[in-house]
Amino acid sequence: MKDMRSRADEREAIERAVIDAARRAIDDTIFRHCATTRLGAGGLCVETGNMLAATFLHCTSHPPNGT
Repeated sequence: MKDMRSRADEREAIERAVIDAARRAIDDTIFRHCATTRLGAGGLCVETGNMLAATFLHCTSHPPNGT
């Protein structure tokens, strides 16, 4: 039983690391470098726009049983 629990703990730690890495990538790359827009004549005014991003674990990106 202890071996199964340690495997579950290990899987949870891996999933947390993947989620944290994805969040950092979105924050450091997408929001910092891709969330800008140009406004005004000739696009001289640069502003940060609003963005929405979502990530999914593979097993949660689609309904179970193909429904």
